[in-house]
Amino acid sequence: MELGGAARHEDLYAYLEQTTTRELSPSWRSIVRRTIGDHAKDSDHFRGTELFSHLDRGFWGVAGEDIDPDFIRAREALTPEEVVETVLVRQHVRSKPAGKKQREPEFHLFAKGPRPVAPFSHAVEAEGWVILTGQMPTDPDAPDAALPRGIEAQTRRVMDNLALILGEMGLDLSHVVQCRCYLTEFERDYAAFNDAYQSYFPADRRPARTTVGVTALAVGALVEIDCLARRPEQAP
Repeated sequence: MELGGAARHEDLYAYLEQTTTRELSPSWRSIVRRTIGDHAKDSDHFRGTELFSHLDRGFWGVAGEDIDPDFIRAREALTPEEVVETVLVRQHVRSKPAGKKQREPEFHLFAKGPRPVAPFSHAVEAEGWVILTGQMPTDPDAPDAALPRGIEAQTRRVMDNLALILGEMGLDLSHVVQCRCYLTEFERDYAAFNDAYQSYFPADRRPARTTVGVTALAVGALVEIDCLARRPEQAP
């Protein structure tokens, strides 16, 4: 919207909203509307050179700060567009939080990790969150060896594999915030599975968890566990 030499006060407010990436906070939104409207009661239009005198009579005092008259006079010759961008917006409109530039997800496949049984990464990291693929009870050093016998031995192998992957990323099980567990023999193995699983976490720092029974798992495993971890330096 072009303001030109004169503009309707409603157009000024619309211009303010449309030409900046910043947002008016709720309190400032009403203040800007009221101030511009109140000082335009005698006329629907602002002259560009009159804008500061209108704003100076009410808007500047709202925040409890007086603006240096020299500061105002030095800007009275600006065009309305320059006024909005260089003074009104920058001085009295709250900026959005700058935030950090989001990084691309990182996909990890570690030579020391268990051999993948399907096309996946061992882990994917995005913005401090680390998502680990479900691990099987296979031996990283002997991927073709027979699986451990029984649910307890397989659970420990799975947990050790998760810990290995976390270790490759400079983390450990204390950084895990959630686990999802899958059992092929739920009724038979659930209690023994819990006994083995709980030994990996302090009683007061157990991750959130979901455990479900499934019909089958890859490589004939009795158990599979995936998890979600959080880097401590990324926590709020």
